[in-house]
Amino acid sequence: MREYHFLVASLPELFFDKKGQHIDLLSYYTDLKYYLHPDDYKSIWFLRLETDNKNLINILSKNNKSFIEGGNYTSEELEKEIKTPENLPKYLIEFINSYKTLGNKRSYAENEKNLFHLFYSYIERSDVNSFIKKWYNFELTLRNIITSIIADSYGRKAENELFGNDELKAEIIYCKSKHIDLSHILPNYPRLVQIMNVKDIIEREKQLDKFRWDYITELSLFNYFTIETIITYTVKLLIIKRWETNEDEKGTNMLNNMINELKNPYVL
Repeated sequence: MREYHFLVASLPELFFDKKGQHIDLLSYYTDLKYYLHPDDYKSIWFLRLETDNKNLINILSKNNKSFIEGGNYTSEELEKEIKTPENLPKYLIEFINSYKTLGNKRSYAENEKNLFHLFYSYIERSDVNSFIKKWYNFELTLRNIITSIIADSYGRKAENELFGNDELKAEIIYCKSKHIDLSHILPNYPRLVQIMNVKDIIEREKQLDKFRWDYITELSLFNYFTIETIITYTVKLLIIKRWETNEDEKGTNMLNNMINELKNPYVL
């Protein structure tokens, strides 16, 4: 197993919900690409795909949202691929072709859900670091459970909203119908239930990100200088960057974004 003592030791410590942690994301990725073995950097490439997802759907929907730095592809590269999809991961090519056929007939949220589904299926099928798969399996389970809670509150049927394998969906639906604790598939499930009862939208979203932060911290507990440590650091950095972006937005915009994310847990 490869270890990166110098790289890990040089990374500044990150703290959840602390202002002033300004790390240049593009410089950080450049350093990782230089220091990491190509096989290990592939894990970081997978994490950067989430930004590519957001940028691609924003370009396709022509919603005039600013391009987000930090993905694997530039805006010019994505624009070119939209015209002739050839060099993107298969799930993005599939999404582009689907969008060209049906995208304008779907709502923005429906297109997001479609891309989310394709992305997680791609991760599941990929030959990628098992730590990455554990992280995304947690994310998928978390979002499915959040969706089921929100569906209940809106009087909707959760089975029409969930993604993932049939076994996972059936387990969530059955346990929710019988009021069975879901801790066997989501660590610290009672805490999530408490979070979802928080009335303040922004505070609820912060607590959900802290829930993610704590999970990946525990997942990497016995990793010190390996790629798993760097994956964990990158996930935490992306959480911090998300809140930096939100703080730069005007109050109403930020609140509307948070409400949209909580109503649609598959928002990218």
